[in-house]
Amino acid sequence: MKKIYLVFAEGISLYGLKRYYYFALAIVGVSFFLLCSVFIQKTMTSIFVSFLLILGILLIRAYLKKVQLQIMLQQAQHMMEEGRCLDKIKFVTTTSVGITQDDIEMIKKYKDETDEVILAEIDKNGRAFDIFGVLGFLSLVKKEDFIPKDRFKLNVVLKDNYVLVSKSFEGDNVAFIHEWFFLSLLQLEANVPAVWGVDKSRTVIYMNFIQGKSLNEMIAEAGGEVRQSESFMSSKNGNYIRDQLEVDRSARVWGKRILDDDILSELSRQLDLIHSKGIVGVNIKPGNVVISKIDGNPYIVDFHSSRHKHVGTFIWRLLRDRDRLVANRRIGLNLLTEKVVNNHLIKLKNPDYQIDSNVYAPIDFGEGHAIGAFWNVTSGTGRWEQFMKKKMPSLKGKRILDLGSNNGCMPLMMLQAGAHEVIGIELSSHYVNQSNLVKEIFEWRDLTFYNFKPESGNMLKILDKDYGEFDLVTALCTLYYLNENDMIRLVNHISHISHKMVVQAIEGNVGSQENPDKPRRASVGFLINLLRNNGFERVSVSNYDYYDPRGCKRPILIGERD
Repeated sequence: MKKIYLVFAEGISLYGLKRYYYFALAIVGVSFFLLCSVFIQKTMTSIFVSFLLILGILLIRAYLKKVQLQIMLQQAQHMMEEGRCLDKIKFVTTTSVGITQDDIEMIKKYKDETDEVILAEIDKNGRAFDIFGVLGFLSLVKKEDFIPKDRFKLNVVLKDNYVLVSKSFEGDNVAFIHEWFFLSLLQLEANVPAVWGVDKSRTVIYMNFIQGKSLNEMIAEAGGEVRQSESFMSSKNGNYIRDQLEVDRSARVWGKRILDDDILSELSRQLDLIHSKGIVGVNIKPGNVVISKIDGNPYIVDFHSSRHKHVGTFIWRLLRDRDRLVANRRIGLNLLTEKVVNNHLIKLKNPDYQIDSNVYAPIDFGEGHAIGAFWNVTSGTGRWEQFMKKKMPSLKGKRILDLGSNNGCMPLMMLQAGAHEVIGIELSSHYVNQSNLVKEIFEWRDLTFYNFKPESGNMLKILDKDYGEFDLVTALCTLYYLNENDMIRLVNHISHISHKMVVQAIEGNVGSQENPDKPRRASVGFLINLLRNNGFERVSVSNYDYYDPRGCKRPILIGERD
């Protein structure tokens, strides 16, 4: 048990262990059934043996679930005993919500044996029935309009001069442990309620009170028809599913109207962060999203039905996709899923699809998602893996300007290698649009935000626009498309905003009738002089170990200021 506990504490789910039991027991079960059928030839005996094996599988599953719950309980208890993060969390006090001392003295007369007072009951729509009339900052509901929750009552309580939310699990230990563990795991990692304390004997969790309104209530106040009524389950028109679809549509439309893009983006990021911890089956809906009036950020509540799966496994990806689909349907987010990514890639590969076709830099996104010949050394993922990452200077924590960023492959490779920020300048708006899609796919796959900002325009725009200073400027197979005077102006300017510049040369037959001087401007000798004469006194050149299929050499030049 101790070994399993330590493994789980590092974030590895026991659900991965179950699969091996299931697989082994399934083989044993099938083998026994065949043996009984062939050799004993007694149907009833075969059925009885199979029944026993199935019963054994169910018992083992129940045992493993019990072990997992014990581990989760121990881990949650351990974090609480250590006081994890509690000193960094500002729990809501009576003073911070305007409850006066006179109110407190009056309220304390109603303390129960648990030394707490219920200030308000929260109904199915997230509105509060204010018992003492001291919580005017909440979305309130009259007693006659109060719709009780089906299960797991929520109350706003006063306990030790803290205003908390209590959630009673009414003896459901599984839901209680799940919520306690997941909230403890996510404290200060994601926007979720912090756990103030628990009452294990009554299966009650006390959480920090988030001062704000649920998205569901904000939509309802704006005019959206999203509140549930007593007749909702029976349906006014006899069709609950159709009514729920109407509610979802209303939530999407009104949610888009009342929430700005920053809040929606942050909500997407929070969901990704939760998934990155292996937590899936998140009940994401307007009623479980609270917009804080303190910092304006979205908070996600309600984790009792969530599950923990090892990140990257098939079941984790399946449940993550389901969460994202639900968020798209019920809140109006625009999150990628496996199906959506595949559809995008099909369009990118299709030469007849004029909007997104013509992919210059092939990319391998991983897990079977790819566009183009990504193994090719001339561009894209192949160029990075086989050459660029071996020759580039350290990128860790660097702010980088990439000139000619194309569809964003190189900037995103640099961010994956540790760069802090990359601004990309690309002449074609078509490729800038591809960059945004490529960035979104990598973020979906890696569960990571990449600070890549592609812009459309000529690379000479940096002469007129102040981008600040950079640790590194890269121009990979791009500078020589400018005329010589513009190349000089550009490099000279870069030497004043960055102490290091990386350019890539091409030596070989790369000229054309329209641009016959291009081979000279793309040569190593010309680029060395260009860098040295315009602020980068020290220039190093990579070995000539990179040849594209045409036989051209493409060495890297690194210029540095003294």
